[in-house]
Amino acid sequence: MTVCSVGLVIIEIFSSAPLILGFLRLRCLLKFPFIYSLLLAQCSRKSRLVAPQIEVPKQQVFKSYKDKVVYILQRTIDDLDEPSSDLKWCLHVIKNDFLQISNSILNSNNIGGKARRFSKTQRLLTFDESVETGVLNSWVAQCLSGITNAVTIRDYSSSSQVLGPSLSVVPAPILRQKSGNNNSEHMSLEKDHRPHKDIVQFEALINSNNFNAFELHSVTKKNSLYFMMQYVYQKFDFGEQLRFDSSKYQTLSLKIQASYRDNDPFVTYHTSTHAADVVQSVYYYMLCAGVQDMCKATTFDLAALFLASAAHDVDHPGNNNMFETKTHSKLATLYNDIGVLEMHHAASFFFMLEDDASNIFKNFSGEEFNRMRKYVVDNILFTDMSRHFAFLNEIKAMNMLDNFDPAGKQKPDIMKALVHAADIGNQGRPFDICKTWALKILSEFFQQGDKERQLGLDITMLCDRKTTNVGRSQISFIDFVVCPYFEAIASILPGMYYAVDQMKVNKENWAQSIEEYERLREEKGNENI
Repeated sequence: MTVCSVGLVIIEIFSSAPLILGFLRLRCLLKFPFIYSLLLAQCSRKSRLVAPQIEVPKQQVFKSYKDKVVYILQRTIDDLDEPSSDLKWCLHVIKNDFLQISNSILNSNNIGGKARRFSKTQRLLTFDESVETGVLNSWVAQCLSGITNAVTIRDYSSSSQVLGPSLSVVPAPILRQKSGNNNSEHMSLEKDHRPHKDIVQFEALINSNNFNAFELHSVTKKNSLYFMMQYVYQKFDFGEQLRFDSSKYQTLSLKIQASYRDNDPFVTYHTSTHAADVVQSVYYYMLCAGVQDMCKATTFDLAALFLASAAHDVDHPGNNNMFETKTHSKLATLYNDIGVLEMHHAASFFFMLEDDASNIFKNFSGEEFNRMRKYVVDNILFTDMSRHFAFLNEIKAMNMLDNFDPAGKQKPDIMKALVHAADIGNQGRPFDICKTWALKILSEFFQQGDKERQLGLDITMLCDRKTTNVGRSQISFIDFVVCPYFEAIASILPGMYYAVDQMKVNKENWAQSIEEYERLREEKGNENI
């Protein structure tokens, strides 16, 4: 057919006979219906491929942009004969506020060539080939039960490793069986001689000042915050005592953890690991330093403390309030330059509760919710460093009160003081742990200073990598900020003196490192920090 068409075109070009030309023109006219039918079919095909146009009813009222997007996506899916699984997955992600899931959980490097997807049967983040929430909850239960050698996992350095083969549970496995050839899996296990770590060890570490959040983060496959939130939930029986639905609490825990920017290179300190560390610190203050007994803290008080601790830095951008204000960021505009990030953290937490799947306060009365909301908001807002010295003076004044009552009128202020103490109290850890935290916060500071330099702004104190000596900066922080604060707290809560003693030890260690850090500053400008 193609050859004939080409031949006729050649004849038309070179022939001048009227009869032949007339035949060829008549042939062209006869082709028009055929061409028209082809165009019609093509247009019809394209219209089937294009998603239907969804018109949002004008009378429809949406509380947020998210609700409108969810509505449009849902209508689109409903109107399609065979909506793709990816489109349904997108709706699930947006509907459940999982847009900021960290790559440590949702890794782009699919294992075994299989794309990870959210479970269809749960409103939780569970993957076929990752750490399941049930597994983590089992670890917590094993910790609290005191059963030794019950659960062991390998301490892999890469989060993309499959947890399945490395998990050993007695008496029965708690991970779903994986499809595929198991023989190669067993062979790889025989060759793998990496050391095991016993998850049960963290029962002892959680109850000590030697708690290392980085180690827990590694062992739990970057789920340290979720682990700590589940730990306190089970430890204090929030489900029974406060009527928290366990499924909603799990979903909220995952959302809080996912809201930290753990994979942002500019956020090296204010991560979910830091939040897990703060939760443990508050836990340690309450139980091991005797604060719970002295303040007669109720389960309600503890829940407010732990929730505020977990959420106190959600969605932190790695800059401080001064940078947000100087650059006139959207957050600074939204909160009128006042406690910008702390306002954002508190608001972000309560936005999560708008989704029924994570609204743990659903069974609360209006009065209970308002009391909890004030408790959590106050605890988060008082982590603002601009309030630090005024708050320090308030704590000092408490000890002078004739009617000082840590279990009464002063209890809310003491609770706020403890969350702030946990937030800045890394210098009260053993030196190897506090040093790691110090280098991470300075890394954030220096990256902010680099941005300020590029923008032509004045560089914030301690943010200039070219002039800051790491050792001296930490000694100054201990002398003028954190140690006086802990001394003031210890004057009313004597069980906190352990941190003051540790800070004095750490100060001596930092003093011994000044010359080495000065050399690094002069030679490399702290470029490796």
